[in-house]
Amino acid sequence: MERRDGLTLVGEHVRLEPLALEHVPALVAAISEDPASFRFSTAPDNEAAMSAWVQDALAGRETGRELPFATYSRAHERIAGSTRFYDLERWRPSAENPQPDPPPDACLIGYTWLGASARRTGCNTEAKLLMLAHAFETWQVHRVAFRIDARNGGSRSAVERLGAKFEG
Repeated sequence: MERRDGLTLVGEHVRLEPLALEHVPALVAAISEDPASFRFSTAPDNEAAMSAWVQDALAGRETGRELPFATYSRAHERIAGSTRFYDLERWRPSAENPQPDPPPDACLIGYTWLGASARRTGCNTEAKLLMLAHAFETWQVHRVAFRIDARNGGSRSAVERLGAKFEG
C-alpha cells in the first residue's frame, strides 16, 4: 500500500491530495459558499470544528482505517471539498499477504462534500471514478461501498449514475 500520507489521484477536473491541516481555511471557505446544503453531511462550518474534523481524519489515516483527501478543483484552482476511503478492511491472513502495510480487501467511500461552486462540474463524478479505479485496479479490493443518508437524494442519484446499486 502507498505511504498513508502520500497518495494523490489526478484527473482532468480534480486532484485528490492527502488531507492536511493546511487545508482547513480552504475547506471552511468551500462550505461557507452554501452552508445550508450540508444538512446531511458531517462537514463542519467553522475553523475550530473543521480543524478537529481534519485531525480526526488524520488520526484515522495514521491507524490505517482511513485515507482522507482534499478535493482540488482544477477549474476553480482551489480546494473545493473533501472525500475519503474509510473502514478499510483486510480479510486476508497475514501469511497470504505478508506486506507490512497490506492493501485493503474492502472499503467504503464517503465523507464526501463539495462547495456549491464545484457541484455539477464533474468534480464529484471524477473523484469517485478515480477512487474506484484505485481501489479495484491498484488495491484489487473485492468490494467498495458508499454510505449515503437516505434523505440525500442528490448524492444517491450521483452514485447511482456511476453504476452503483442501492442495497438497503
